[in-house]
Amino acid sequence: MKKIIFFNTNKVWGGGEKWHLEMAKALKNNGIDVHLITNLVSELADRAIELNIPCTRISISNLSFLNPCTKKKLRQLFSSYSNATLFLNLPSDVKVCAKIAKEFKIKTIYRRGMPHPIKRNFLNILTYKNIDLFIANSIEIKKSIVKNFPEFSEKTKIIYNGVEDKVYPPKDLNYPIRIGHIGRLVEQKGFDLLLHIASLLNESHFNFELIIAGKGPDEEKIKQLASLLGIKNVTFLGHIPPHDFFSQIDLLAFTSRFEGSANSLIESLQYGVPSISFDVSSMPEIIENGYNGYLVPPFDTKLFSQKIIDLTSDKNEFKKLQENCVSKLKSKFLYKDKIHEVLNLVNER
Repeated sequence: MKKIIFFNTNKVWGGGEKWHLEMAKALKNNGIDVHLITNLVSELADRAIELNIPCTRISISNLSFLNPCTKKKLRQLFSSYSNATLFLNLPSDVKVCAKIAKEFKIKTIYRRGMPHPIKRNFLNILTYKNIDLFIANSIEIKKSIVKNFPEFSEKTKIIYNGVEDKVYPPKDLNYPIRIGHIGRLVEQKGFDLLLHIASLLNESHFNFELIIAGKGPDEEKIKQLASLLGIKNVTFLGHIPPHDFFSQIDLLAFTSRFEGSANSLIESLQYGVPSISFDVSSMPEIIENGYNGYLVPPFDTKLFSQKIIDLTSDKNEFKKLQENCVSKLKSKFLYKDKIHEVLNLVNER
């Protein structure tokens, strides 16, 4: 039986943790022996245990690659997984265990979702030479991997994030238009830009409701900005499941400043919810301009607000985009296809 280890020491929940958990669950259901190694405090571990996925918690920090006790613990863990495949999540994960994995002939695959180039320094040259394959979840991420390490191009594979093959019927467009954005309430996600867009829409007397889902450290700052701009037609839902969010909006106003590969953009396709986004990072890989949504030059809030008005005033155009969301989903982002792509990497020699 194949053995796969998912090594992810991030303490908080995010896109990488979602991918590791869903992939571990899917592979386990396909008869593969999977095991998670996480930090002592880990939402990923908590959720894995609920799914009866074997999990080991260890104490890991950014400097653990210098700690002989941590290395000894990892050698003990890896000794029973000789010839297995190891999926890594964080740069610190790579530093602490990639070389040790090599000692036990464990195939190492580093899935990277950060759109920031890997620095070419002496430590990274020594560390990343131990990686057998890289997974990038977008072309943008692959570019960031190979920018300073062009020699990694051949062993960097693009596997997009995916969702289940389940489509929900799109809603008829009626006023008020329900515009939403979901994500962690941090600067990267551009909720401040979204509120300025909402302010412009209000100045145009556009009939809409703004729905914001998510929690984060900037929550109070964002709410204060909404109050300062006089935006009363906004609802803050807090942290809710994606289904509860997408089932109640008409249009996704995705104002992130950058993304590796935005799960929420992909999830919106299931619901036939068109998206408008700034034309940055990996957004054009999900939104095909004029097909399943629209891209706006960064960070033109005035043009963004006008695009919302123009799109929602043409119900035929809007319906066409809704239908194309489903087509885009099935052609590129089905989760069952991603499982096969991952298994192909595991079996690749």
